[in-house]
Amino acid sequence: MANSDDTLTDDETSSIHEATLQEICHRVLGERRLVIASNRGPVTYAKDENGELVAERGSGGVVTALSSLTHITPLTWVAAALSEADREISDSPEAAPLATDGIGENLRLRFVNIDEDSFDKYLNVISNPLLWFTQHEMNDLLLEERESLSEMWVAWREGYVRANHEFARVIAEEVDLPESAPYVIFHDYQLYLAPGVLRRDHPGLTMMHFTHIPWPGPETWHNLPGTWVRVICESLLACDIVGFQSNSAVEAFAATCLEYVEGVKVARDKEGNTLVSRPTGQGEAGVTWVRAYPISIDPQEVMRVYRSPEAADWKAKLQADLGNYDKLIVRVDRLDPNKNVVAGFESYQQLLQDRPDLAGKVVFLALLVPTRESVPEYAQYKDQTFELIDQINEEFGRKNWRPVHYIYGNDYARALAALSMADVVLVNSVADGMNLVAKEGVIVSEKPSVLVLSTNTGAWEELGEHSIGVAPDDQAGTAQALFQAMEMPQPEREERHRALKQTVRENDLSHGLASHLTDLGRFHREA
Repeated sequence: MANSDDTLTDDETSSIHEATLQEICHRVLGERRLVIASNRGPVTYAKDENGELVAERGSGGVVTALSSLTHITPLTWVAAALSEADREISDSPEAAPLATDGIGENLRLRFVNIDEDSFDKYLNVISNPLLWFTQHEMNDLLLEERESLSEMWVAWREGYVRANHEFARVIAEEVDLPESAPYVIFHDYQLYLAPGVLRRDHPGLTMMHFTHIPWPGPETWHNLPGTWVRVICESLLACDIVGFQSNSAVEAFAATCLEYVEGVKVARDKEGNTLVSRPTGQGEAGVTWVRAYPISIDPQEVMRVYRSPEAADWKAKLQADLGNYDKLIVRVDRLDPNKNVVAGFESYQQLLQDRPDLAGKVVFLALLVPTRESVPEYAQYKDQTFELIDQINEEFGRKNWRPVHYIYGNDYARALAALSMADVVLVNSVADGMNLVAKEGVIVSEKPSVLVLSTNTGAWEELGEHSIGVAPDDQAGTAQALFQAMEMPQPEREERHRALKQTVRENDLSHGLASHLTDLGRFHREA
């Protein structure tokens, strides 16, 4: 039953969407098995002191987004072997116990065992530095990271290409099982080449690739060898469906294909969706649907964690540590240069300079999550961030007021507790495929908070109308946006938040997954 304001509670919404997802899985898949491929899998293994295998929940956004499917439908998940125990069982998938938190019994897990040197080149030379920095338009860091052209090509051939071929080989084994006629979905930038490899021997297979990070326009791809970009685009066009987080990424991908792949054509169907006709040579000639499928959160799961005793304890501790204040600005981010944390603090610093009357009244709480600390660029960014925090506190702090508080560590319950307390949530990323913190902040907010959101995030397409938009490189504009958010009248604050919360609830995790599967079914019927 709906509550008194005729909106659904988080539990009611999640229940409806889960039932819908189950129905769609049954209707679309039938007896077919779904095969998912990603670099990180939903389960990784270690050995205890007795040498017994112990299953642990995998980390990362892809795992979070897709694990719910393991409770609903038969699913094979192909992932890279990341631990010694993973590698030991890579050829014996039936020997691995799967029971772990959040993973259902329908899962069949396959590991791809890539030799250590190839894996390092695939992930740590090509995927994470070069593709990641390119797609997030972090050109300064990209140029710093690039090795000599000959070394890059060695890493491409002996790392990225080899790893993608290994993924395709293992997926082909699953596709060729006697009882199998699956749909295959590849995930993210580590696996751009596997679809093209698989298509050559499986021309009738229904395949999709979904990219979770941004896809920039063709001019940004000029920083990489043109042959790489052409091969990546050709491989993606071997899929029946190519998915992105936002419509802007869809348009950018189509433009990139037009520039780098000879013979492609771009059109629109009657629903306004983008169609790219692929030339002969990428499997059979045909049409690839290119569409936006915004990934979201599970509001019910978010609220379950937020209502936990751990979150309540964190909230009490945070309130005690922060002391007295009138307004609280909160950000929760990995300490990744792409998240633009330094620029956010610089805008806050400018705000305090421009408005001395805010001294003692406003606190900025930052929860910063360690990431890639062994990468020099990330270590330098960490040092730069903490130096700036110290500078702001020294310049503006008073005896009973510290303008910036930060916590360096990773605790989900603590992050949700902090977001619930915010008057303003700041998300000013350089670029994000989506950004789920923006959505989590909406769901747990108690004030309610105002969302200050970078227009370069995928979340902007969904949440921008009721947020305050900022350009990530506009320090003065971000300072003004923070002030506008803090001074916003309560009725407007509540109206914006109500609209944001409705959007996040309606377009939740199940909704996005259902869209994926529905289009796979539509394509299979129309092909």
